[in-house]
Amino acid sequence: MASNLTPYDDRKCPIYDKIIDGELCYETAMCMQGLFKISSVPESTEIIFDFEKAKNICNKCPYADME
Repeated sequence: MASNLTPYDDRKCPIYDKIIDGELCYETAMCMQGLFKISSVPESTEIIFDFEKAKNICNKCPYADME
């Protein structure tokens, strides 16, 4: 099911445990899908130490549904 959020809406990210903007959400989701390198998103490299755990969290998050 697609989220009602637009790419410009802020959302609480369970990975960062804070409100993030749509751009960071998108970039993080792309990292979790293996489409971006984590090193390309500085915020991710500061917080994501367990990639598999973060990937599982992101995959379950309704905000990461980019359809």
